[in-house]
Amino acid sequence: MGLNGSLESFMSDDINNRTDELLVLAVLGELSEAENAELDDALAADSDLAADLAADLAVAARLQSIAEIAPLAAAKQLVMNAIHGVAQDAGPAAKDAGPAAKDAGPAAS
Repeated sequence: MGLNGSLESFMSDDINNRTDELLVLAVLGELSEAENAELDDALAADSDLAADLAADLAVAARLQSIAEIAPLAAAKQLVMNAIHGVAQDAGPAAKDAGPAAKDAGPAAS
């Protein structure tokens, strides 16, 4: 391959790493104005990159929709059953609240 081939490979890897970084930042909505312009230039130079960005955005949207699903009532009940009877620490706020708060009983949920 020779020195010239190694340099080209290194530069290509460096460019690919930067492009991947820009795609990640775009998906997260964290691109600066300069990075956004840099990504626009990369998109103009590589027709396949737009498809990569669209796929990455679709995955991010799917992950976000999964994270927004509320826990199933059955799962909540399993957790509540598992901790029933386990002494609960009231935490630092209750300790600092004084005797009236400590004698008030468990908080309503």
